Amino acid sequence: MTNSPNIDETLRAKALELHAEAPLIDLHADSFSCDKDTTKFIGGWPEKHMDLPRMLSAGIWGEAFSLFVHPRWADGDEKGWLELAEMELENIHRAIEESEKLALATNSEEVLANAKRGQVSAIIEIEGLHPLSGDRGMDRVRLRNLKVLGKTTFAGRDDVLSRS
Repeated sequence: MTNSPNIDETLRAKALELHAEAPLIDLHADSFSCDKDTTKFIGGWPEKHMDLPRMLSAGIWGEAFSLFVHPRWADGDEKGWLELAEMELENIHRAIEESEKLALATNSEEVLANAKRGQVSAIIEIEGLHPLSGDRGMDRVRLRNLKVLGKTTFAGRDDVLSRS
């Protein structure tokens, strides 16, 4: 919140109190599909839309980091898609291992526990299953024991919510 003189201080205090107790979770970021250097994300990445220091200062409890492989990046090839998705997943896990302020969360209890420890929860999602045809293709998603929880199709894209 800005320090605008037009905002009643009582209202500001109530808003900050609510913000401290209400989970603030962003449900989509492609942060690890564009760069392998996790130190930029952990230490500050001002030229990008998000980094861990800004997430912490904003009070974000969790972020759904997307494994996204554009179909043309893998030339529509299932094996290429899986290799690139695995690389992105490794980037996410490397960031978790390199920072005490980022922790994996696979359920709401872990998000709450991480928030109490001052950690941002990394929630993993999969986006863009174009090369993996239909429901049978989802059975082949075996990246570091991710389990497919559900699938949605939006504008011709198959997206899934997953957990490890």
